[in-house]
Amino acid sequence: WLVLPSLESAGEHHEITISVSPSEGVDLNPDDNDVIFEAVTEVVRSPRLDGVGSEVEIETGSVYSINATAWNIGNAADSTIRARLQVSTSPPTNFVIGFLSSSTGGAVDSGAWINLNLGPTESVELLAEILIDKDTALNTRISVIIELEGGSDEIGRPILRTLDSMLMVTTRRNVDIGEISPIDEEVQSGSAEVLWVNLSSTSTRGETINVNASVPVGWGILCDGNAIHLEPLTVELESGHLTAQRYNMRCEVMRQSGEYFGNVEIYITNTDGTVDRTISSQMTWSQPPIEEGILDTNHIIIIVGSVFLLSIIILVIRRKSDDDGEEEYEPVLTQGPPTQGPTATAFPAHQPVTQVPAQIEAPSMTEYEQQVAEYNRKLSEYEAWQAAQGSQ
Repeated sequence: WLVLPSLESAGEHHEITISVSPSEGVDLNPDDNDVIFEAVTEVVRSPRLDGVGSEVEIETGSVYSINATAWNIGNAADSTIRARLQVSTSPPTNFVIGFLSSSTGGAVDSGAWINLNLGPTESVELLAEILIDKDTALNTRISVIIELEGGSDEIGRPILRTLDSMLMVTTRRNVDIGEISPIDEEVQSGSAEVLWVNLSSTSTRGETINVNASVPVGWGILCDGNAIHLEPLTVELESGHLTAQRYNMRCEVMRQSGEYFGNVEIYITNTDGTVDRTISSQMTWSQPPIEEGILDTNHIIIIVGSVFLLSIIILVIRRKSDDDGEEEYEPVLTQGPPTQGPTATAFPAHQPVTQVPAQIEAPSMTEYEQQVAEYNRKLSEYEAWQAAQGSQ
């Protein structure tokens, strides 16, 4: 037997010589003791598929991956070598699909061939991915076969290698959360808006659901009497693969202060993170009407204070002017009846001020009475304006 290394190229010429010699004595005619053969290395193209098939239990809504390595163990490049993925289910379903990709960048759906075009002793990595939809029925059997075809046998037929796996759908984790209807109309201030959070589980095991929320400052949300914007609410659902388990949660959104428009977000998760959902709703609260023509207490205080401050400023300026004028002349007092001054009480609005004859009163007293009259006039105008505002 003549054994050539696996890396020997096709078409290589080899000269093989076979010689004989006597074990004892001397050969008198050694010229015919050698026989020479000439051989050419044959072209060999043969595929090989490495990988581990398995039988596993899987879960709905998951992705299962199978790795394999495709080889060309021949001594010549093989442009015919190719691979494909075959997926079949029992009972038949459209909720299971598969893809096959290679490390060279090619990718195809199940049932389609992907060309590999491998050189001698060259290999490529294959990845089969099986997608199991969440609606796949339990106990569905999935047959997965990776096929590698190439080379040729003794009579010229392509050589086929396979890697088989069997998947069984035995587990389901599925919690459905109903959508919250949008709130199109304004919510009356001082009332509560009701929202329903509907949970439904068809999981093959119990589910522990945590519900919490975020609302604008000054708002609150109560679900089944629990303030979930302050502390999460925990809901326990039993196994629902035979009979769906449902829980309908009544929530009330309230506003005590803060913005009149905002977004309410409710977060729903479970203990292992397979459920992670956020539902939101925008809300607008009605604002109390503002009556035109009626001033509030703050506005009235500001106006009264402004008028009083203005009167004091005018009084001080004029008194200072009178004091400056007194330095220039001395008033001449004439004998006459005593001057009647104002009473100690505040001057009422619209009360006439008694005028004293000019020949018997001091100039400073006349100026003071004018300031009092000016103050009474301004106060009368303000009261008339306030009365007109109240009548509108």
